[in-house]
Formats: sequence, C-alpha cells, structure tokens
Amino acid sequence: MRTFIVLLLFTFHIANSQKIEQNCYGEDCIQIGQNLGEIHIEGGTLQIGINKGKVNISYVGDPKDKIKIQNYNVKVANLSAQIENYLETIRKEEKRRLTDQEKLLKADKYARQMIQQIDRLDKRIAMLDDQSELTSKIKEAQDRFNIPLAKKLLKKKQLLDDRTAAETAYQLACFQELDLEYNDAYANYKKAALLDTNNSIYFNRAGFIARTLGEYDNAKKLVQKALDIDLKTYGDEDSNVATDRNDLGVIWEALGEYHKAIEYFELALTSDLKTLGKGHPSVARDRNELGIAWKILGEHHKAIEYFELALTSDLKTLGKGDLDVARIRNNLGTVWVSLGDYKKAIYYYELALDSYLKTLGEGHPDVWGVRNNLGTVWVSLGDYKKAIHYYELALVCCVKTLGEAHPDVAKVRSNLGAAWRALGEHKKAIENFDLALESDLKTNGEKYPDVVGIRYNLANEWSDLGEYKKAIENYEKILANGSKTYGEEYPDLARVCSNLGDAWMALGEYKKAIENYEKALASDLKNYGEGNSEVAIDWNALGAAWDYLGEYNKAIEYFKKALASDLKTLGEAHPDVAAVRNNLAEAWMALGEYKKAIEYYELALATFNRVPGKDQPFTKKVLNSLNNAKDKLTHKSPRRPSKTGDTP
Repeated sequence: MRTFIVLLLFTFHIANSQKIEQNCYGEDCIQIGQNLGEIHIEGGTLQIGINKGKVNISYVGDPKDKIKIQNYNVKVANLSAQIENYLETIRKEEKRRLTDQEKLLKADKYARQMIQQIDRLDKRIAMLDDQSELTSKIKEAQDRFNIPLAKKLLKKKQLLDDRTAAETAYQLACFQELDLEYNDAYANYKKAALLDTNNSIYFNRAGFIARTLGEYDNAKKLVQKALDIDLKTYGDEDSNVATDRNDLGVIWEALGEYHKAIEYFELALTSDLKTLGKGHPSVARDRNELGIAWKILGEHHKAIEYFELALTSDLKTLGKGDLDVARIRNNLGTVWVSLGDYKKAIYYYELALDSYLKTLGEGHPDVWGVRNNLGTVWVSLGDYKKAIHYYELALVCCVKTLGEAHPDVAKVRSNLGAAWRALGEHKKAIENFDLALESDLKTNGEKYPDVVGIRYNLANEWSDLGEYKKAIENYEKILANGSKTYGEEYPDLARVCSNLGDAWMALGEYKKAIENYEKALASDLKNYGEGNSEVAIDWNALGAAWDYLGEYNKAIEYFKKALASDLKTLGEAHPDVAAVRNNLAEAWMALGEYKKAIEYYELALATFNRVPGKDQPFTKKVLNSLNNAKDKLTHKSPRRPSKTGDTP
C-alpha cells in the first residue's frame, strides 16, 4: 500500500500599514509609548491594563496631575468602552477566547490606530467645512474619544449631501474600519471614491477592505485605480505607489497568480529601497511577501534569500521580540522543512515560538500554529513522541480557545492521529482521525481538502488493521468527491485508487482490484511517464492481481515492465527490484517453467540476503521457494498449466 500523511504547516504574512500615515505634532498630540499599553497625552501618561479580562486605564504618576488632561474622566471612560467593544467584536468574529496578554496587545493596537486616526482626521477636518456647527461637534466627539458619537454625527452630515460628501463618507468609513464594521466601511469608502474619482486614498482603502472581505476582483480594480492616480500624481518612486503595488501583489497572490504577485512585490521593493532605505519595515514587508510567493512556487532558495534579508532588517529596526520578526522566522522554518533541513527548521520555529509565547501568550493561534509546525518536523525526523508532545500542546490551546468544532482543531487532531499511527497506536490514531473528520464535515463539508486528507489517513489505518470494508468506504468517498474537485488525473487520487485496489485484493475481489489499479496506472502514466517508480508500483500490483486470477502470462507481462522500470530508476541492488523478481519467479513456477523461476529466485535472494538479511523470515521464504523450484526441476514434476492453457 502506498501511503502519504497529510500534515499542515502555517505561513505568516506581515500586515500592511495604512497608506499615508501622518506623524503626530503639537502639545495636544496623543501617542502610544514604547511600553505596551502606555499613552502620552497632554503632558500626562495613561497605562492600559487588562485584569481578568476587563480593561482598566490608570494615570501614571501623581494623581493630582490628572487635571493637565482636558476632560480626563470622559476620555478614559470613552477609550475604555471603545477597547471593550473592540475586544468583544474580535472574540465573536474569531469565535475564541482571548487571554489577558493577547487582549492587552490588541488593546494597545486599537488605541494606537484610534489615536492615529483621530490625529489624521483632525488635520483633514477643514475638508468638512470647519466653520459649520455640525463639523465642530464631530471634532469635539473625536477629541473626547467618543467614536460612536463621531460616527453618528458623520452619518447625519452625510444626509446633507453637500460638497464635502466624499470626505464625510471617507472619515465615517475610517471609524467603521477601526471598529471592524467592514461592510459599512466598504460601502462608504466606495461612495467616497465614486464622489471624488481623483483621490487615490479613497480607492486604496476601498480596495483594502474589499480584499479583507475576500472580494479580490473588486479589490484589484480599486487598488489599480489608486495606483494609476498615484503614478500620475507622484511618479514611479513614491511610497504611496509602492504601497499600491504591494497591495496589488497580495491580491494577485490570493488569486493564485504568483508570478504577477512577484512582479508587483519587486516593483514595490525597488521603490521602497530608494525612498525609504533598506532598513525600513516596509522594505522587510516587501521581502517577506516575495519570500512567501517564491516558496509557493517551489523556489525555496529564492524564498530563503528574501526571508533572511527581511529578518536581518527587522531584527535591527524592531528587535528580536517583535511579532514581525517571529513571523519571518516561522516562514524560514517552513522553507527549511521543504528543503529537508529539519534542524534549521526547528531552530527557526523555536525562536518564533519563544517570541510568540512572551508576546501573545498560550492561547494565541500563532502559538499553536508554530507548535503544530514543530510537531510536523519531528514527524519527519521520526521522533514521533516529540511530535505528539507538540501536537498535544497545540491541541489543548486550540480546544480551549476555539472549541471542538473549529477547523484548526480538526487540523491539529489529524496531525496528532498521523503521529500515533506512525507509532503503531492504531486506536489513538483512529480516535483522532474520527474526531477531526466529524468536525470538518460539519464545518466544511465532504469536498473540503482537509476532509480528503483525513479520510485518506483514516482509510490507511483501517486497512492496516485488516478492516478492509471500512477502508474501502473511505477510499471510495475520497474518489467520489476528489474526482469532481481535482479531476480524474490528480496524482494523489492515483494513490487512492492504488490503495483501494490493495483493499479489494485483500478481500479476494481481484477484478475490482484490477479496475482500480488500471485507473492508478493511467493517471500515473499521464502525470509521470513510464520511467517513474509510481508507474512501476502500478505495474507490479496489476501483475499480482492477474497472478491471483491464474492469468500468469498477463502477470509476467506486467512484472517485466515493473522490473525494467525499477532497474533504471532504482538500480540492481534495490529491495523493490528483488521483490518484483520474486513475483516473476512465482509466476514462472505456476507455469512450470522451473529454470526461469530459479533464475529470478536466485537474483532476488542475492539482494534479500543483504537487505533485510539472511535470518529474516521473508528471506528464508524465498530460499525455500528456490529449493522447491530446484527440487521440482530435478524430479521433473509435470508442469502446472495456467487457466488459459497458454505456454510461454
């Protein structure tokens, strides 16, 4: 039986910063400090904290100095409420529990983005007609961190449909995006772009939200329009142009057009290098994206080159504990896995894991993603107990934060099942495969690729246990759905056909076995050609099936093809070559051609005496068959005719 284990690795992207970020100026400016959750405002410092899931904001320093901050109590109350709402929205959307550590990280991020947004829009307030009473109220709401009121007033201003309608829609969309109201934000960004067709920011943000919502074709059109405007306005070497190009690269990558994605990433990189310098985070972002695209295309050494350049840059500018650094290290680990250098993969995964644990805490998806990757590497190294250790740690976190029914839980369970299978713990393997399959069928349906992989692993397990009917049931479901999804000639489906044939063989259904072996052979010939080991396996399997049916001449025909192929690809001394020679000997024995049988037995035995060795049961069996053939030749036993009556 031919087996492959379906295992999942995670690759991480680095998020784009919003286009044209303004710096903060003036004594009233609010900025996020270097310490996580620290805010400097009007000469005072606030500290965001999370205690047992609840947000609390305190003043750092002498409490008497609170009076320096205008409307202190109002601002703190509004900021706390906004952060609470934001965290609750994330919890509902991601359907998982957030640890206090992760909440603090996200609270810091939200506060940073909210403050940047207020500062940015404060500078654009004149575009809303800063003389009007309504605009003054909008500004006051922003200054008090009252985002719900600011959105309400902006919606009211939209109804006026005055000359500032485009900017009103844009500013409303900014706050809606901040609060994760993506559909509303998308509608208003598009409205702004429709009302002012020369403003690239409107088109870029509309494209970004379209991408977030999975509307890649619309995203492509919107960002391309932003790029056209920016090229005309700023020229080729501008950071806005580079941002547009990077965004387009991400969109083409999502559409599976990796060469087009690389084209845009390279243009963005060239521009960012000239305008920002090689040490800028945007340059590292471009290089990370290029690394991911080249990895997907199988150009692993190119991927490593870009990942390492990105890592070197981010280590200098962001430090070893930064999340972007951890993500690049994880990506390097996945490439080294693809190249078979598992020790290097482990090195990068462990660095990434250490950073994630310190920054994000136990319950974050990136933590269990890297642990899953480490488990997969240890499977490849044959240390299944270590693999199980990492998979079980990942599983505990997944179940705790996502619940049993989540696809990520099913993926980790499937990998855990594969590790138990490798250790021969069949009950534990089946238990995990069954749970993973049940979960994925509920959430994704029969045609989901992970369902196909889990069914394959489960079918192989049942086959190993001699439960061939259960194995056949799963193999046939894979073929029924996989053929529709991937096409009859998809290489992995040939393996399924081959294994299904093996199961029918074990049940004595040789004609059904032949039917499936022939499907596997047709697919493998088309995908690989005659000189491939997969094709040789198909020929050998067909030979065995015809042999069981008493069609020895047909069996010999297929065995000879398998032998010729294996000799070319594997060489004279390979055990697979010896196995085919043994099969030929058995077929010649059945036809009474003892001299030919002796010839093949002796060649097979010469190899088996070395591998697996003279004392192994199978080697002794071949020796007994050889002696039996010699005995029959000596006594000139009558030839046993084949059922067809043919002679060689």
